[in-house]
Parts: sequence; structure tokens; C-alpha cells
Amino acid sequence: MEPTRYIVHYQPIRMNQDQYEAILHRLMQAQPEACDWHICIGSGDGLEVIDLWDSLDRLKRFQAILFPILRSVGVICQKPTPMPVVNAFSPANLVAA
Repeated sequence: MEPTRYIVHYQPIRMNQDQYEAILHRLMQAQPEACDWHICIGSGDGLEVIDLWDSLDRLKRFQAILFPILRSVGVICQKPTPMPVVNAFSPANLVAA
């Protein structure tokens, strides 16, 4: 069975809050297709991002916009390998049978 969702973990060499906010601002101006979930983790100069996508094609179009923006704010990050999601759920939504 073909995976229907993909996780992408961006691990830049260094990214701080100001750079992250500048990236978000420029992405909002560019209005690219959005991922299903976006999580920023870390602190100080060690911020990382995890995105959940439902399409590799949408992800590739997004990255074509994202990576020039990253370079413009001084963030160096290799393109991560999309990892297929095997299972995802919220434990709060589980109901005992």
C-alpha cells in the first residue's frame, strides 16, 4: 500500500526565532500550498521544523519556494528525505471498546 502522508524534518545548521519568524512572514507573502501540520521545536539557535504532508508533489512545490527564502535569511538546511507515515493518531481520541 502506498503511503498517503509524509513527515519532513528540517534540521538547519542554525536557526533562531528571528529567522524563523522572517521565514514565516515571507512564506505568507508567497502563499504556497500548505502542509497539514507544522511544528517548530527547539530553542535559541537550535530551532527545527517538522511538517506533515499528504502529497510529495505538494511538498516539492513548497520546497521550491522555501529554500530560496531560507537562503535569503541565512538559514542553511539540506533538503530532508520525506519519511512515509505508518500510523498517526491522537491518544486523546481513543475510545476503549
